[in-house]
Amino acid sequence: MQTSTDSLVYKPFDDEEFKHMPSADGLTTSILPYYLLGDVSAKIEWSKRPDKARNTFVHLNAYKHFIDEEQLLLLGRTGSGKSAIMCCLKDDIENQRISQYSDVLQIDEAKFCEKLAELCYDIDIDRFDATNKITEAIVMTINTRVMLYCFDQFKCERGELKSIIKYLLSLGLIQTNDNSFLKNLDNLTSDQLQKSFKDIGNNSLNKVLSTTKILLTVRKMFKNNEDTVIEENGDYLNALNELGAFLSERNKKILVLLDSFDEYKINDKAFVVAVKSLINACFNIYSISSSNRVYFKMAIASEVYTRVLTHLPAQRHTNTVAIIWSYKELMICMALRFVSWYHDLEGKHSDKHYLFSFLNDYSISDLKNSKAYKTTEDIFYHILPRICKTNSSYTYLTLAFISRHTMKKPREILQIFNAILDIIICENDSQYFLNDNSDIKIKDVVHSLQNDFISQNLSLYRNFIPNIDKYVDKLLYGRNFIFFFSDEDFNNKLKEVNALIQSERSENEYLSYFDKSDVLNVIFETGLLGQVSKVNIVNTKNKFKQFGTDKSIKIINALFEYQFKGNLQKSRDKQYVIHPMCYEHFSCLVGMRSMVNTDSYDKTELLSSILSEE
Repeated sequence: MQTSTDSLVYKPFDDEEFKHMPSADGLTTSILPYYLLGDVSAKIEWSKRPDKARNTFVHLNAYKHFIDEEQLLLLGRTGSGKSAIMCCLKDDIENQRISQYSDVLQIDEAKFCEKLAELCYDIDIDRFDATNKITEAIVMTINTRVMLYCFDQFKCERGELKSIIKYLLSLGLIQTNDNSFLKNLDNLTSDQLQKSFKDIGNNSLNKVLSTTKILLTVRKMFKNNEDTVIEENGDYLNALNELGAFLSERNKKILVLLDSFDEYKINDKAFVVAVKSLINACFNIYSISSSNRVYFKMAIASEVYTRVLTHLPAQRHTNTVAIIWSYKELMICMALRFVSWYHDLEGKHSDKHYLFSFLNDYSISDLKNSKAYKTTEDIFYHILPRICKTNSSYTYLTLAFISRHTMKKPREILQIFNAILDIIICENDSQYFLNDNSDIKIKDVVHSLQNDFISQNLSLYRNFIPNIDKYVDKLLYGRNFIFFFSDEDFNNKLKEVNALIQSERSENEYLSYFDKSDVLNVIFETGLLGQVSKVNIVNTKNKFKQFGTDKSIKIINALFEYQFKGNLQKSRDKQYVIHPMCYEHFSCLVGMRSMVNTDSYDKTELLSSILSEE
């Protein structure tokens, strides 16, 4: 029934019809902000309702791999679940569900150590050893944070932390009213030391700048050309040795987690050096972790990592874990949230539970077993049709259609299901999408969110290139959904975009680093564009009802950068496709007898399942 072509090149049938998709601007619908299935911010969820966040957490392979001591960097697109993994890892260690580490500290972008800025002072960013100096500063800062944690947590054992106490006092991170304290330090007992200090809850280390501000401040610090070096003073080295011995005697391993930042300046030279230094710090701390018992893991946006990738040793790429969601995992995640909300008597709009009484037959444990996906389908097909209409000439499996219009991020899927449930509650009708001709409204809900999704994907770049939306829109608007880079029309548009960038350089300092290749990098990094990997011809005979044609159609398997770590290679000889999520947004010209499969790496074989017998 399905045969593969010899060539990867897509060629339209002689009688294939193409049409422009309508603009998504006219497809908005009334969506109430109930957020029944949870907040799009994992940090807020884990801080306000950790029990609920834990119950609805999906243990991806990325999570299982990231636990390993050798895995240091967690890579994921914006909204892919990096913060959720960080929060769950911390929670599992604190509740002893994970045995690799005994203690854990989480430093997010709001609580990064202020000493980084001080230690980086007067470093010339253009010097060959600038990164090494900043790396050293970060390592010192992380170790100092662990020392402070031990001082606070092991109050009754402070007699064995005297070198650490001396070092922390020299930095002003702990305080005592006894001016002669240092003279008598060696003779004080643990009990005396416990009573000698004020509560460190208000110490200067907790009054910190955001990570982003610190890293961007690096630029100002690098204006001086002095050869100032970071001094590893004796107090620090003695404290570090003492820390390793103290933790080793107790067989303790302390893990420090640094969550990803909310802001990035990808084209800022100082920022790239600082991020590279952070990554190097992960490996430097790991290299001595066996002796000092301190481990450091960090999350970083894939878009940023690919920008500094070329500056890092190749062998270090094996210590990274990329977050990749499968179609089934995304749907299980949503079902977990749906069931959790139903059984939460304090949840928003719990008075509307009667609309979803069928959920009384399901529990969280039902979605944690090997047959979870089948249960997921059963749950959602109580309120959604199995097949829905689209703007194409054929229909689609509803859950597949929803997934297809996202970049496989839980944040995007969550927004769609929140909208669907909000409408059901607003209409007070659980069968709203199952009523006659109402299945077409699913398409409108999904399309109404496309502009938001694309805006979210570009937000990381908009921080330093305010007109990035304009550049991308000019390049992709009205384009055929599949094309070669060598196409004359595409090259002309690329030249226009580059000319526009050149003309606006005086308005934005970052544009001096930005060119036509950067525009291409952006649309690949954000997943707006993918590379054709295989083209299949599928016979739809006897399936006219579903596809609206009894003629063969083409299924185009495409690879997108959000599916793996690293970069897609750009080539004039390969074909590229615009992501289906973008068709309405960019008013693309699409084929009526072809569809793009965005799940090429997903064993679910999403589009193949569409062709299975009912």
